[in-house]
Parts: sequence; C-alpha cells; structure tokens
Amino acid sequence: MLSDPARAAARALGCGAHTSMFYITEVILTFVFAAVAHMFMFPFHNTGFSRTDIFVFFLLQPIAVFCEVALDSFFEKGVDEGRKRKLRWVLTLAWLYFSVPPAGIQFSRAGMWPVRPIPISLTSGALEGKWWVG
Repeated sequence: MLSDPARAAARALGCGAHTSMFYITEVILTFVFAAVAHMFMFPFHNTGFSRTDIFVFFLLQPIAVFCEVALDSFFEKGVDEGRKRKLRWVLTLAWLYFSVPPAGIQFSRAGMWPVRPIPISLTSGALEGKWWVG
C-alpha cells in the first residue's frame, strides 16, 4: 500500500510516531504518492488529457480527510454514532461531487473510464454553466 512508504518518509522526516504531525504527513504523502502513480499510468504519447487535473484531484483528498477528523472532534459528545456516520456519508458524497469531475473527465479522455461515473458536475456548473457532463 502507498501508506507504508508514507509512514517511512514521515519517520525519516523526524515526525514522532502517533503524533498529529506524523498523521498529517502520512496522509498528505500517501495521496501525493497516489497522485504520482495515477499521473504516470498512462502512456506519454496519449494526448488529449491533463495529468495535472489527476494530480490535483489526489492532492485535494487530504482536505476531506482532515475535515472528517475535525468533524469527529467537533461532534465528539452529544451526537450518536449513527448520525455522525450519516453526516460523514453526506459530506463525502458532496466532496466527491466537487472533486471527482476534473479527474473523471481526464480518465474518460484517456480511455480508462468509458463513461463518467458522476454525470452531473457541480464544479463545471458553477464555473462554466455546464451542469450535465455525462
């Protein structure tokens, strides 16, 4: 898994195990490694898509992870686990609606996905006025 090299890199950077800095470094590096792996999985001669969009998609994901951790600590007391789970589910779907389309478009152009998994793009709709991208 990509988290193993990230843990090793966090230790090499001097982050103490089981500290907040270790966790933050591990999460960010795991997604950076995933971004690099996904960026270079396509042949270089394949044109018509942007590796940058794929990289940016993976770099945005730690934000969602940190928001979920913050949400858990904010609702630590007074909210039952069932409600927290439902809220996480809704926030995850909302996050993916904003962050998947740029990468999904590139994966479609590269031939990895025959169709876009989420045909409605809130990002494209808000920025370009084009809501349906399927």
